[in-house]
Parts: sequence; structure tokens; C-alpha cells
Amino acid sequence: MACEKDIDLNLPAQNRLVIFSNFTPDSIFQLHLSTTRPIDNTQSSFDLYPADASIQLFENGNYVDDFVFQPDPFPASLTPFYSLNKKPDPEAEYSIVATLPGLPDITAKNNIPSPVNIDNFVFIDTFGRSAPDNQDVINYRFDTRLEMNTRNLSTGYLHLKAWRYSIFYEYDYYTGDSTKISFYEPLDFNLPSELQKIDILHEDGSIVDINRISQSDGIDISFSFLFFRGFEVESPIYLEVRHVSEDYFLFHKTVSEQEVSSFRESFLTTQSVLVHSNIEDGLGYFGGYSVQVDSVSW
Repeated sequence: MACEKDIDLNLPAQNRLVIFSNFTPDSIFQLHLSTTRPIDNTQSSFDLYPADASIQLFENGNYVDDFVFQPDPFPASLTPFYSLNKKPDPEAEYSIVATLPGLPDITAKNNIPSPVNIDNFVFIDTFGRSAPDNQDVINYRFDTRLEMNTRNLSTGYLHLKAWRYSIFYEYDYYTGDSTKISFYEPLDFNLPSELQKIDILHEDGSIVDINRISQSDGIDISFSFLFFRGFEVESPIYLEVRHVSEDYFLFHKTVSEQEVSSFRESFLTTQSVLVHSNIEDGLGYFGGYSVQVDSVSW
């Protein structure tokens, strides 16, 4: 048994510019610029990634320079982007103005929150269990505690990323030489339930709102990974702590909610997610973050 019902969708017909840009003091400014596509009409007179847009950067209201289009990004899997050979100042407020003939001009502004002061990142305990079919493959749980000064944080929003390097030595029986081989491995981790961490699919790691916990508390973090005993060398666990702007947090939070929703059968039957944007007269996100990295050995 089936039924049909006509519905009216009041969809905006005008194309708009879309910007995505994370910026941090360690890297020069980069941003991705694209144009929207109406859902009922994939044809457009505008390039998906326009190369002829004018994008200006301002620092504390003063003009700095224009972004330059980069047509051949590396690696080639990346979309074309615009860049400007300047690293942002953590103390400044940055804004952009982007124009493309035929589309509304767009503007955005944001700044970089102060870095988190990590007081201690320490090992607490570890637990390993061998796989039933292979005693040399161990499923490790690695418990740590992160202690940091959160009293002067301007937002209280963090993006946590963890990784280790799986290190093996390959032995050459003909020459007797050993070659070190290293693989980057992003790590899953668990946090206290009151933090309500939000895992994001479009980037490594999770975002959290530490305003939910006492400023005097540390954070217990448990990591999980496989270790190949007899073949692999023990290596440190690295933790990157990004102190992010509110716009950064809200954008990645709502994009994550949209990603989860997209796994369902139809966009017409799932709950809609309004992705946060701080782009005036356009869509997307322009925001800053600071970074601190620490590690712990085991």
C-alpha cells in the first residue's frame, strides 16, 4: 500500500557564496570558496569553485591584502582554495570581504582565542587484552589525566585530537639492515559523560564544552588502540588541545549533526539541521583557534 502527497518547498533561488576557513597562528591564511547549487536545479551560471573572486583581509579594521587563488592544491584531492601569505596575530580581530560579480558580497569576522595552558598530561593506568585468535594482538585501554588552567579561557570550547605513531622495524635478511616504518594513527578516546563530547566525522577528534565542569577539575581521558606485540615499538600518545571560538564550536557541532542525519534514507524524512554560519549574506564559516600539543609515554 502506498500513498502520495504533493508538498511545496519554498527554496531560495538565488545563488550565494560559501566560505570555509579555519585560521591559527601557526599557519598562513587559507580559505575555500564555493557557490551554492539550488536543490531543484543543479545547473548554474557560476563555477562551483570560482577563481575570479575578490577576497580582502582586514586586521582590526585595517586592510591587509588580497587573497590569491591556488588552482592546483597539494595533495590533488583537495579542492582549489585561496591563500594569503600572512600568519594571524592571536591578539587581533580579522575580517574578510568577498565579492563575485552577480552574487551578493559577503563578510565575516572572528579572532583567535588564547592558548590553553596545559599544566600536566600524565599516565594513570593501562589495561590490555589479547585478541582471542591472536595472542600477539593486544587491545589496549590507556587511561590518562589532563590538567590545565581554564580560568582565563575566553570561550571554554575545545577541540581535542589524539594520535600515535605505529612504529615497526622491517628487517632485510640479505643486507642485515633494519628500516624504521612509522604510520600515523588517529586515536579514539572517551571523556567524562558530563562533558558530552561530540565526535566529528569531517575531521579527527571531538569537540567539547568544558564550561560544563568545575574549573579546578582535570579531565580523565581513556584511549583505545591495537598493539602488535613482538612487531611494534611502544610510542607516545599525543594530544592536541585547540581552544576554539564559539563560531568554530557551533559550526562543527551542527555539521556533525547534519552528517549523522545524512546517514538516514531521505532528506525529506529526516530531521533538518540548520548548520551554523557566521558569514553575512552568504553561508559557511570563518573562525580562529589556538593550539597546544602534549604527549605521554607508556
